[in-house]
Amino acid sequence: MRYHTLSSALAAVTVLLGASLHQDVTPATASEQAETSTIPEELEGFSGLLVGKLVRKDDEKGELLMQVQQVKRVWRNSKAENPRAAEGEVFVIDSIAGQFLDVLLVLKPGDTFEIEARHVRGDRLNFLGEGFRKVPPITTDSPDEESEFPEGLQGFSGMLVGKLISKDIEQGTLTIQVTRVKRVWRNNKANRPYSAVGRTFVVEGVFGKFLDALLVIEPGQFVELEAKHVRGERLNFPGEWLRPASAEEAQPTESLEGARGFNGQVRGVVADKAENLIGFRVARVTRVWPRANRAENPGVLVGRTIKLHGNSDLHNRFLNLLKEGQELTLDIRNGEGERFVITELTKEQRELAARP
Repeated sequence: MRYHTLSSALAAVTVLLGASLHQDVTPATASEQAETSTIPEELEGFSGLLVGKLVRKDDEKGELLMQVQQVKRVWRNSKAENPRAAEGEVFVIDSIAGQFLDVLLVLKPGDTFEIEARHVRGDRLNFLGEGFRKVPPITTDSPDEESEFPEGLQGFSGMLVGKLISKDIEQGTLTIQVTRVKRVWRNNKANRPYSAVGRTFVVEGVFGKFLDALLVIEPGQFVELEAKHVRGERLNFPGEWLRPASAEEAQPTESLEGARGFNGQVRGVVADKAENLIGFRVARVTRVWPRANRAENPGVLVGRTIKLHGNSDLHNRFLNLLKEGQELTLDIRNGEGERFVITELTKEQRELAARP
């Protein structure tokens, strides 16, 4: 009798526990299905860096639910047709493990964070195992707004060398004063990429092993890094190249070979002059004419003093009127060797040269 009573009691407890477990699991699963976005076809194969808010998390499983606010980077191996389709959606991101569980542990719902993720299959994203950290909230209402980024540099993509002004390892940012544009990539959209020389920029998005490289570079020393302008008033770090640079590497290239065939516009100062000739110290390459330019690296002109000749009597008269120390902008091209000539004068310059 006691046996049957005990068995009945155990059975009742089992039923109650089963009901309790069912009540705990089912609503969470239904909620997740309601909140979570399915991976749209145009996002399949995505690989990149996302920024957004934490909806909820599971520290033990190493996964979280993220409301994506911004697609900050798209890696080269991404196969998504439209990566920005992720913005505004809510996704589960799993496979968070190792040291990154510490980051997950301190995150609270509503916190803003960035994470490297990719899509392999199904309706979840996988953590890539490198970039994952808490970041300040996104405050701009218009993330696509160009703000006050210098005209002519919007869409820049290339390699910069310059002096490190400051750095923030926790935020993954640095400030660089550019002394040299070492390379301009084919996907560059800036029409005056070499005008970056002499300017100071904040570069964001440094992560993973590159933070270790940044850690050993002190303000006042030189750094070489890849940078790209996507939006706003900052440059982004694409995650390909960052290393210490020497003072020699930060200087303009001695040889003018990279400027052979140059055709564009430069700004600088008259360093010295002779009859029908001036020594022109180039401070900035402000324009490169795509159809006429043959130079592979016009940036080597910056900081150099070139011998500039006239291309007509009018040009010669204009050159002879200039004074040492005078700052101006000129349209020039490279002739033979290191000989440069004026190609065109502005209306004001022509009027000055034509005066009796």
